[in-house]
Amino acid sequence: MRAYVLTYHSGNLTGNDYATNNLVALAQDLLQLRALSIPVVPLNAIVAAHLSGAGTRLPARVAAITLDDGLDFDFDDLVHPLHGPQASVRTVLERHERAHGLRVHATTFVIASPQARRQIAEREMLNHQWIGDHWWAAAVASGRFDIGNHGWDHVSPSASPVGQRDGKTGSFRHVETFEDADLQVRVAHEFIAAKAPNPATGYFAYPYGDASDYVADEYLPKHGERGGTIVAFTGNPGPLHAGSDRWRLPRYTCGMDWHSTDELARIFRD
Repeated sequence: MRAYVLTYHSGNLTGNDYATNNLVALAQDLLQLRALSIPVVPLNAIVAAHLSGAGTRLPARVAAITLDDGLDFDFDDLVHPLHGPQASVRTVLERHERAHGLRVHATTFVIASPQARRQIAEREMLNHQWIGDHWWAAAVASGRFDIGNHGWDHVSPSASPVGQRDGKTGSFRHVETFEDADLQVRVAHEFIAAKAPNPATGYFAYPYGDASDYVADEYLPKHGERGGTIVAFTGNPGPLHAGSDRWRLPRYTCGMDWHSTDELARIFRD
């Protein structure tokens, strides 16, 4: 099995074409994956196969859809003040199923802290409160989404106080102590699991895609499973395979690792 975990940010929205809008890109990429005959499977199927060593139960090449940051655009159709009505990820998935009979599942990695989310909205979204938790349980209940863990506060420059002992932000590599790691991983997991119980609460996606050596090499191997976390994903591009480190699993990111449907197709050919 070679699994290609594809990541989108529904908040990457500065226009209404592929290059400026991840919602538009996702809709077009699903058509490309269909044209390439690449099955799109739930992330939990890939995780289960990887942890059990049963990768041969899946097709030789599969893709999974993930989302980062947990913006409301993942689930709610909203009107952007500059770019007009936007079809949410949920609507994109529903339209794809109606048009092609292919049901697609997505895993969205959300930021746990309500305070950090409010601050991010205030400081980065002109106070548009587009990063709530009101839709998490409904998303899981819809059968189209799982909800994973993207940290307590994303170590965001907008979060104050931030869960890093020296106040360093902008990279998860700064998380180097047990106390900080426990807040970012276990406490965040417990908050998300209480709001929206689902299998992906045990999946951690490093904010900014940056794996902390301390978290990946010490904290998670020693304390992860006991605290409910079973795998962790980076932003390092590459296919997930039998030899992948469960605490540093790879993902490709739209707008960074590919910029068009042709470039996406090239990933699967390489």
